[in-house]
Amino acid sequence: MHTPRSARSTPQRTAFALAATVLATLVLGNAIPAASAAATPQAGPSLFDCMKELRNNLKTVATTLSDPTQTELTLEAVTTMQVYALTAKPMAPSNLEQVPEDERDAHQNAFRADMARLLGELAALEIDLLEGRREAAMERVRGSLFKLREAAHERFQEQG
Repeated sequence: MHTPRSARSTPQRTAFALAATVLATLVLGNAIPAASAAATPQAGPSLFDCMKELRNNLKTVATTLSDPTQTELTLEAVTTMQVYALTAKPMAPSNLEQVPEDERDAHQNAFRADMARLLGELAALEIDLLEGRREAAMERVRGSLFKLREAAHERFQEQG
């Protein structure tokens, strides 16, 4: 029996469905009042989980990017990174409690801004890949993505 192409599951459809679910949860979760204390929503991934997924998928991108036969795997890893970056964006950075109380709002906003920058770089990386600009994609990973990661780790990870 032939399954129509539109009904087949692909990594992109799976990633899109995951991204849509996360986005809907973030949007609707903030819009729906707590009507019932008995209805407790299931907890999503922690900041640690999000960062672990970002790290693992960045490794996948870095190792598959140079191989044109691995473009689908690279795109899947980029999409997964986008989902986890979007999930982590409203979270508190792990070192927020170490920041003086009067600076916490600014620190939280800086974390959110860095996550938004990451999302922008990931979108640009995806576009580079989709438009066949593999060299530009490799430069983006080696350059801006690694620099963003290092700067964010220095600024937002817990110290000692």
